[in-house]
Amino acid sequence: MVLAIGVPRFPQSLPKELQMRRLLLAAAFCAAGAGAGVAERSGIVLSITSPLPGSAFSAVCTVFDDGARRTEDVSGRAPATLRFEADRVDCEIWSDGPLEVLAEGPRGNRSLSSTSGGRLLLSLSF
Repeated sequence: MVLAIGVPRFPQSLPKELQMRRLLLAAAFCAAGAGAGVAERSGIVLSITSPLPGSAFSAVCTVFDDGARRTEDVSGRAPATLRFEADRVDCEIWSDGPLEVLAEGPRGNRSLSSTSGGRLLLSLSF
């Protein structure tokens, strides 16, 4: 495994608290290491956070597991954790404000996505 460490660069227009939030999230992401973290060993976990705690979001997720397919509608406020026992999850997430979504798979695979508001599309297959 190769770990590259560098200093994150943020746009000057990004508020200092958002820069710090992203830096802390990146540090936690690196500190967790491969194979450790919040994911159940047989599912997919989405950790939804926001620099503005309590930010509302809604999501429609299509969950694929053992050839079966189901749709789940979720609404909530950040921070939130969504857990899926699935082989694949496709989610469309809407928010009026900034959101960060950390997806973790059953083997510790991770993916980080963010939006300043609007729609975020995720297709996760680990």
